[in-house]
Amino acid sequence: MNVFPRQPPRSRTSDGITIGMGWRKVGDDGQELCRLLDYVLGGVQTLKSSIQSGRRLDGKGEMKVDAVKLWCSGLYRDPADDDDDTSVDLKDAKDALRRMKDAKSLLSSVSKSLDDAIQTVTDDISSDCRATGLSLLPDDVLTDIFEKYVELSVEGEESFHSMFTPYMLASVCRRFRQIVFACSDLWKHVFLRFPETRLLALKDRCSNPIVHLGAEYKISHWESDKFAFVQPCQQWRELRLAYANGVLGHLYFERLKSLIQTPLESLERLSITNELKEAEDEEQTTPSPIYLDGDDLRTLSSWQMPNLIRLELRNVIPMAPLQCENVTSFSLRLYDHKEETLNMATFQNLLQSMPKLQSLSVSLNVSAGFDASSDTLLALPDLRSFDLQIKGPTSPTTVRRLRGLLRTEELTRLVLKFHEDQNSDDYLFLGWLYALVPYNSGPRQDSRFARFKKVEDFSVEIQCKAYEEFPFDDLFRALPNVQNVSMTLSESEHAVLFMNQTGRSSGLLQRLRSLRMKLPWAHPDDFADKMRDFEVFLGDRCCGDLELFQLELRQSCEVEPLKARLYDIIGEKLRWIRS
Repeated sequence: MNVFPRQPPRSRTSDGITIGMGWRKVGDDGQELCRLLDYVLGGVQTLKSSIQSGRRLDGKGEMKVDAVKLWCSGLYRDPADDDDDTSVDLKDAKDALRRMKDAKSLLSSVSKSLDDAIQTVTDDISSDCRATGLSLLPDDVLTDIFEKYVELSVEGEESFHSMFTPYMLASVCRRFRQIVFACSDLWKHVFLRFPETRLLALKDRCSNPIVHLGAEYKISHWESDKFAFVQPCQQWRELRLAYANGVLGHLYFERLKSLIQTPLESLERLSITNELKEAEDEEQTTPSPIYLDGDDLRTLSSWQMPNLIRLELRNVIPMAPLQCENVTSFSLRLYDHKEETLNMATFQNLLQSMPKLQSLSVSLNVSAGFDASSDTLLALPDLRSFDLQIKGPTSPTTVRRLRGLLRTEELTRLVLKFHEDQNSDDYLFLGWLYALVPYNSGPRQDSRFARFKKVEDFSVEIQCKAYEEFPFDDLFRALPNVQNVSMTLSESEHAVLFMNQTGRSSGLLQRLRSLRMKLPWAHPDDFADKMRDFEVFLGDRCCGDLELFQLELRQSCEVEPLKARLYDIIGEKLRWIRS
């Protein structure tokens, strides 16, 4: 038998199967492959017989499959034989190794061909499988899916696609059509730009619509009788009003003044947006104001909304309180603001008109600051959730005055988002942070620094430059009872500083139960030489009650070593997400 010396694995194809072998025989292509297949099949048959006799392949228990007897039964002599010579013939050993290695290469090739076949069949039937899967879903589940799809289609408020979404769903098949026409909520979005026939169809299908008056709709194109094709205003569940600037806004409110007769008993949500665009018909360009006053304010403040629970204002601040005493969720967003100052008393009176407020969300991207017209602490006894987003040129003083209005000691949920821009001043983020939490120069356990002492759920998003010193310790010292923390960080250095400071500072994160850390711009290599920080933090006794650690990094083929090391530290508590 001619045998080549050991060589690096090479590939050859026979009968459509590619195999790599350490030894190859010359001129024996098809026959060699057939003998190899017979060898593999013989081993599989022996394995089958062993399993049938009660043995196990996984090695558990005493009845274990003997791998040597399975693949090279003739190589070793049975010690029970009379012949005491148990030596192994070198040539037989080489032949056995060759067969086993060639068999392993063959099985790898067969496994690869099976993977390819699985992928091909999966690709060929994936569409049919999805359709079949949808057909197996019950009607109520399909209805939920359709409702979510419709909501996504109107996220842009004036999406052209939203006009046709229910019709598109109804055109798929008879069953879809039956579900779509049986669910009134799929037809709840009504845009005044719809033609009369469309408005009439929606009027028949949904008795409590969501009415959209969009900023892109030209006021001059309105037809006075358009509202006659919509349900009466007393039946509206939501009103979403958006206008391009104060000039157009005035025309909207003028038209709504004669249309809306109160009380609006069905209204649960009101959204008003001022896009702050320049008016096209003005001879001189003037800033579009955010403050609503005069006839427009009188129109809005006259609306009785006894069941309104959600109020959203974008670049709109009424100069007088509204009739919305049952609102539990209020959102205010100010951006591109050209006023010199923000009227604190007006904002305070607006909040005070919502005594049952439970959730407050404020987003600031303004250069103007609050004036000193008032600094009284608000009486909002039910306020438990505060969501604050700070961007661009917003000053720390503005943040500090806003925080001073609220009883932060009673909050149980806190969401902070800090977004610097390219033109931000140095250390602007630190100014924002210390406007919310006190700078700690005293004892670490001093209760004066626990400004958010009842907060259990905390989320922070930081998009700013990497500072050499990052005050995570001061931040979490203000949150002594936090249990669930979610962090979205723009720099991997932020994560390391967080691990260093909070893991090694006394008294921090004593009640931590879950930590979710999202690092969308970080690469696994960023942590290659910093794993010690993770090990110290996750193994620190201050995090001994940690039940969940979720880490999200960007997609990378080099992520497995990091994942394996973290799993060695905390085991099943680890949740791994690739963004």
